[in-house]
Amino acid sequence: MPTSVTYHIPYVTDFMIQLRANSMLDIGTGLGKWGFLQRDLVGARMKQTKEGTMTMQVTGVEAHDYPRTVPWLPKIYNTLIESDIALCIDDLDQHELVMCMDCFEHIPKQVGLALLPKLINLATKGFILSLPTEHHFVRNNRLMDYNKYDKHQAHYSNKEIADLLEPHGRLAYQTFKGRYGGVSAFLLTRPT
Repeated sequence: MPTSVTYHIPYVTDFMIQLRANSMLDIGTGLGKWGFLQRDLVGARMKQTKEGTMTMQVTGVEAHDYPRTVPWLPKIYNTLIESDIALCIDDLDQHELVMCMDCFEHIPKQVGLALLPKLINLATKGFILSLPTEHHFVRNNRLMDYNKYDKHQAHYSNKEIADLLEPHGRLAYQTFKGRYGGVSAFLLTRPT
């Protein structure tokens, strides 16, 4: 599904605002929520609101055809790459902020575990990862059959992700629960 639950948005956007990244790599753009929030909440505070003042670079990677079929995505992202992240990660440049929001669970676990250090190393200031909790993970697989990239293929515990991220910087994380399940958001500040 090209969108997700919303419970974690304030927690994540507060981190985005504090980070003040002038470049962002959004893995799994979906309909562009996180790219838009980067432009709206961070870009506005950096006085990048008009043509000619928008120096922020926002890059999106999406495996589904949304870069070709969602008309507003080219307005949000400077660069859109329609590809499986596993196929293009070695060709990507570093960004101050790398976000992998509600899409990491769609990658087979062994592939995801191999990608995670590479994703973190693409981030110079911050890395954000969000994942569904187990209830939402199971529920989603019963509901989403129209896009092969939407199938949940891997489940991670908070401890498992925390153990993988902590060696790479200062980590904070929280789990949010609501009517449609839950989501955990991991915020990693990279060492300078």
